Amino acid sequence: MELPTAQPNGAAVAPPKSSAERLVAAMHAVCSHDLPNQILSLQSLINLMDMDAVIPAGAAGHEYLTRLKAVTEKTAGMSDFLKAMVRLALYTPQPCVLAVPELFRELIAEAKSALDGPLEWDVRGLSGNLWADRDLVYSSLSDLLRALTAGGAKEIAVASSPSFRRTAVVIGVSGPGLPTTSLLEQRYDFLLARERLHIAGVNLKLGLTAVGRASVVLDFAAERT
Repeated sequence: MELPTAQPNGAAVAPPKSSAERLVAAMHAVCSHDLPNQILSLQSLINLMDMDAVIPAGAAGHEYLTRLKAVTEKTAGMSDFLKAMVRLALYTPQPCVLAVPELFRELIAEAKSALDGPLEWDVRGLSGNLWADRDLVYSSLSDLLRALTAGGAKEIAVASSPSFRRTAVVIGVSGPGLPTTSLLEQRYDFLLARERLHIAGVNLKLGLTAVGRASVVLDFAAERT
C-alpha cells in the first residue's frame, strides 16, 4: 500500500493514481531538484565570472554580463514555477475555517515588506468565514496581490459578500501602470495563484478593468456548519 509523502510544510501528498499523475510524479525530481540545482550552478558561475573579471571590460562586456544575468534570472523564475506546479499537482488540500478579516490582516502585515512601494488599504467591507485550505489560499492571495500591484498600484480595496453557501471576495487595485488583463494572465505568479485556488475549490475570475483600475473576484465555499 502506497502512503502519502510528507512535504516540508507538513501537508500530505496523495500517491499518484492516474496516468497524468504518474507523469507529474516522474517529473518531480527534475523540476524540484535537478533543474533548480543547474540554475543555481549557472548563477554561481556568472557571479564568479563577474568577480574575476572574465568578461571583457568596457560597455560591450558589461552589456553581455547584464543580458546573461537577465536570461538566468528569467530561467530561474521558470524553474521555480515548474517546481511549484509539480508539487501542487500532488498536493492534497486540507480545508479548514478561515476568518476573512484575520486572513487579510496577516496579508497586509506581510505586504508591507513584500510589495513594492507604500499602499493604501481599504478593508472595511470584510466579514464572514471561508472553508478552504489555508496554505493554498494564503499563498495564492500573496501571489495575486504581487501580480495586481506590479507596475505602480497605490490603493487596494477588499470587500467580501458572505451568504449561506458561498462567499465572494473582491480585490480591487488602482494606480498608474497596472498590468493589462493579457499581461496579468501571462505572469507566473498569477497562473500559480489561479491553479492553487482551483485545487482549493475556489473560482477566480477577472473583474472589470479600466485605465488605472483592475480587480479579481474569488468565489469561496462558506464555513461549514
